[in-house]
Amino acid sequence: MTEGNIEYWYCDGCDKYFSDKAGTQEIALADTVIPKLTEHTADGAGWHSDEMNHWNTCECGEKLNEAAHTFEWVIDKEATATETGSKHEKCTVCGYEKAAVEIPATGTPSDTDTPSTDKTGDTISPATGKDGGAALWMAIMLAAGAALTGTAVYSRKRKYSK
Repeated sequence: MTEGNIEYWYCDGCDKYFSDKAGTQEIALADTVIPKLTEHTADGAGWHSDEMNHWNTCECGEKLNEAAHTFEWVIDKEATATETGSKHEKCTVCGYEKAAVEIPATGTPSDTDTPSTDKTGDTISPATGKDGGAALWMAIMLAAGAALTGTAVYSRKRKYSK
């Protein structure tokens, strides 16, 4: 930044400087110079933040060092086979923390657990996320049928073309 000037008027007839347009308040040329402003300096209050960004504040009130958060996961409580856990995201720069989220229980039963039963006494199979894949099996059957048909047609054509 460089030096600047206040608003002033110059009379080239009398070679004088004035602080008013009417020329009634004479000033020296040196009085028109405004010193160079210092660089921005953080006010020492640390980081300020919102949901998206963090920043420092200058002594003049301007935002400095504004940037997006850089989050990493922090485990608050590990999940076990029977109990849920929790974790949250924390900014590595300013420490801003998002709300905690649940970590599902691992749900792996031990050998001593007994199977659950419904009212009729039948055991209930646990949900595995596998649905049997009927469409996959149909596709495999169709591909195998097409391969067998192709082989039969080829060998028959070869047999009768001799």
